[in-house]
Amino acid sequence: ISALPGGADGVVASLQEERARAQRLENRLAAVEAGVPQLRKELSDEQAKSADLGDSIATLRRDYNDLQEENDALHDDVETYRSKYEALANPGGADATASLPWWKWLFTSWQGITVCVLAAVGFGTVGVLAMQRAPLIEPRDEADDREKDADLRDSADEEGEASRQPEDVGPPQRT
Repeated sequence: ISALPGGADGVVASLQEERARAQRLENRLAAVEAGVPQLRKELSDEQAKSADLGDSIATLRRDYNDLQEENDALHDDVETYRSKYEALANPGGADATASLPWWKWLFTSWQGITVCVLAAVGFGTVGVLAMQRAPLIEPRDEADDREKDADLRDSADEEGEASRQPEDVGPPQRT
């Protein structure tokens, strides 16, 4: 012991340090061992949550697959009803409107009805513009009418006076 550095006092100090270190490790081990049951409980809770989440995910997948099947069935129904509607709307098939006479096509197909509406709007617009530009009945000028009436009366009066005899009395007679 005397040959070691520090002698017996150094060995004692070293042993005391080792004992203190061992005590700290024992305290730490006791704390860890005390926390192990709590950690095991937390671990089992997390595993239970994970299992619940796994069940929830499986349920959601089943629900999604069920909804997808319903969606596919609804699309099939829509296609079935669409084909039935087209068969009712166009009993002769897709080429039936092409074989219709033009006058039936004009009033039964959406293209024909569109042509009719556009033609009506176009003719109406042209008619309104034409009426605004040159009206069919020209407005009468009342002053001209009065002058023409006065001229007609004057000429009638002149004719009447020329044909009257001095014995004729009264308004001129028209024949």
